[in-house]
Amino acid sequence: MMRRQSCVYTAEPDAPPIVSLKRKFEALQKRHDEVSRLLDRLKSGSPADAHELLESLRRGELDEASTMGPAGPTPASDFRGSQWIPGIDHNHRSCVVSLPPLSEILGPSYQRPGLEPPPAILPPILNGPGAKLQASLFSVPVHVVDERLKHARACDWDVSYVDDQGFRNILSSYLTWDHHGHRPFDEDDFLDGLIKRPTDTCSEILVHTILAYGAFNYSHVDPDRSPVIFQAAWSRAQELWKDNIDKESSISSAAASMIMWSVHTLLTDDDLGMPCLLEARHIAHNMGLYDASRADRVYDPLQPRRSRARAICAWGIYSWINLSELAFRTDMSFDSPPPIDPPCASVNATEDWSPWPWPRSGRPIPMLKVETFVAQSRLSLIIKEIVLLIRQSSNLLTPAYQKATLVLYQRIQKCWSSIDAALKVLSESPPHILYLNALYNSAVIELLRPLTTTPSHPSPHAAPLEAAGLAVEPTLSYAASATQSQRILYRFFDELYGQGQVVVLLTAFVVAVAFEILPVYEISPDARFDFLVAMRVIYHGAKQFPVLRYAALGIERAAHDMDLILLDKVVVMMQEIREMIASADQDGGRSKWVVNFNADELGSQESRLSSVIDQFRQMEIEGKPS
Repeated sequence: MMRRQSCVYTAEPDAPPIVSLKRKFEALQKRHDEVSRLLDRLKSGSPADAHELLESLRRGELDEASTMGPAGPTPASDFRGSQWIPGIDHNHRSCVVSLPPLSEILGPSYQRPGLEPPPAILPPILNGPGAKLQASLFSVPVHVVDERLKHARACDWDVSYVDDQGFRNILSSYLTWDHHGHRPFDEDDFLDGLIKRPTDTCSEILVHTILAYGAFNYSHVDPDRSPVIFQAAWSRAQELWKDNIDKESSISSAAASMIMWSVHTLLTDDDLGMPCLLEARHIAHNMGLYDASRADRVYDPLQPRRSRARAICAWGIYSWINLSELAFRTDMSFDSPPPIDPPCASVNATEDWSPWPWPRSGRPIPMLKVETFVAQSRLSLIIKEIVLLIRQSSNLLTPAYQKATLVLYQRIQKCWSSIDAALKVLSESPPHILYLNALYNSAVIELLRPLTTTPSHPSPHAAPLEAAGLAVEPTLSYAASATQSQRILYRFFDELYGQGQVVVLLTAFVVAVAFEILPVYEISPDARFDFLVAMRVIYHGAKQFPVLRYAALGIERAAHDMDLILLDKVVVMMQEIREMIASADQDGGRSKWVVNFNADELGSQESRLSSVIDQFRQMEIEGKPS
């Protein structure tokens, strides 16, 4: 079916609502200025000139220059970082442009010509051998985060299942919304490789894997054809993974294996994903990314570009694994951090703007993206220690455990206070800022979870502390503050990006938020509102990511065990989620990712991958340097 395109304004596929309104206002303002200039010419010119102008309008030959008159200064875009002015209301919902009918100016001789929308020209799409695709693919306007993407071609990477425009859009969507959450490769180095410049980071398997992962989130742009693109990209990535690719010393293979593990997890194929994680671990260790004795050779200062790419890969994988260890309550054998600091900001000159009205600090979005990566890396070091401490919390807690918890809390607070304040502003912020703040809140919540049943009640495990006359109150206050901060963050997320856009790792954090709200659901209207926000985010994420459907079932089960009566809107969302599961026919509605929630100990979440983790522990690293 043809999709009608607006001749006045076309929204960028990844723009948040405030940006769409801004673009729409600018387009309408431009049209208003053109018509005003045209009216001035008609009023000031002779009748002959007016009729000549009318004929040009009828023939469609009137261009912008014909209406301009004397050239004037071109206004700068308001959406460059340097043009954003704090304190000014940029809400343009009430803007109305009132123009008199053209017939009132030209008189009775004017007749409105018949206007038909121009036929939509849909670029052809080549059918790949691995997937059955429809005859054509609708391509939305290109909206890229880097000029190099405009020169990328699908055929250069044996991508035959999507046209160039869709190819660029999906890569752009991934780099904008998803890459900041795990970042297993250097974006700058990857984009150079994408246009065939020599790099270590870009390869065919990485491109197809990114297209598969990106197609999940890109479904908010084209929900009908994104699943087709995903199936084709995923099939090709798996074929390449089985071929003779470099799995010993390739950054791109390590990054691809990490993303493949994530895709398997999103599909709930946990058993299939673990070998990919094991392969990433093998490649990273084989390259010496975490070996201090080889640091001078691996991170050669005489090869700064290659060293930077390796450092970003090493820290990206390390941070990603630490977050997974925190979620799964287990050890994945990434014991040592990289022997080099996270790379500082080094922004390519071709990426000099952002679609967000940010930052107010005057720094460009690319620099803030690097700064958030450095901040995430610093937080991941403390998260690793949180994991080690939490693994000791299976038994009754002791005063020594509480003391260790408070020491770690002070460390994470010190780390957070040293991070630039510009990275903590939630209002109208880009997704990587929201993710960083969600990561911090989540780390605090998980650190204190063994001591707290809810933000207002201590855990039964903390009974020895009370028996020893020690107050549990500090941890309760800290937990309450972190939970409230996380709830506020998701209000911003829901308001900014609405129903269309989901960031998968942000959505993973919101599952814990929903659980934390349940104990106070019936006594607080504010809590019920935040629970609705959390479930709305999960619901829209479940449309794209199967794993979130099962997480929603876990939340519903916990609410049922607590005899809670959920809002009608939540009941409707849960019914639709169950229909999604039934239509997908996935294991009778069961998955290892259903979160086990114990109503007697409301703060505990058991490991969601216990059997898979047991298998992982039995695997040995082949080729790991001694």
